[in-house]
Amino acid sequence: MNGRFITTAQRNGRHETERRRRPEQQQKRRRLHHHCARAAVWPSCESPGAPMCRRADNQADAAKHAVSCANETSQRVAHFLFLVGSWCLGGGLIGLGVLCLVHPHFAADTYGLPLHASCATPTRTDEGWVIVTGLRDMVLGMSTLALLALQPGSMRVFTLMLLPLPIGDAVVAHAYGGSATSVATHALGSVAVAVLAGAAWCDSSLGRLDQRSKALSASSD
Repeated sequence: MNGRFITTAQRNGRHETERRRRPEQQQKRRRLHHHCARAAVWPSCESPGAPMCRRADNQADAAKHAVSCANETSQRVAHFLFLVGSWCLGGGLIGLGVLCLVHPHFAADTYGLPLHASCATPTRTDEGWVIVTGLRDMVLGMSTLALLALQPGSMRVFTLMLLPLPIGDAVVAHAYGGSATSVATHALGSVAVAVLAGAAWCDSSLGRLDQRSKALSASSD
């Protein structure tokens, strides 16, 4: 009996202790719930009672958002440079070809290798070479615009294949006594084509444009 009585008394004592501690635990839960609610409403709240895991999640989300914004901005810049550069390249080559056909002497002067024969000379071999070069520039310009409209993704390879052309123009103009202005113009053209090629490779939307153009061509058929 004495053992049972002591055991029962101890059990009753533990119950009484738990009953006394229960309000304190409930108060702690209310305080923690209050801090969690503040952290949920104001994520920047740095109250001591806010859970550390919530702060870490907020910091990770902020870092992911910053990286996503940076990637989106770079994609927009690359797409803008690609579109503007492609139209300038195609239009510039076509305009250069027309200039060679209409005024070959002025085109040769602009290139940096002026013609010595005058237009009144019966033999116009030098002019013929300028006109032939202009025709090829026109074809390259039209090819650029056609690829831009029908297969934008192929511009990634096409621009890389065009890059040796302005570099070679700068080397030839310098080797054959061209003016510093003409050599600098060809050098700037090389930089522009290189930037266009880089923008084309960085623009991830070209694959979607290719699929859209294929869908349009399939629907037209």
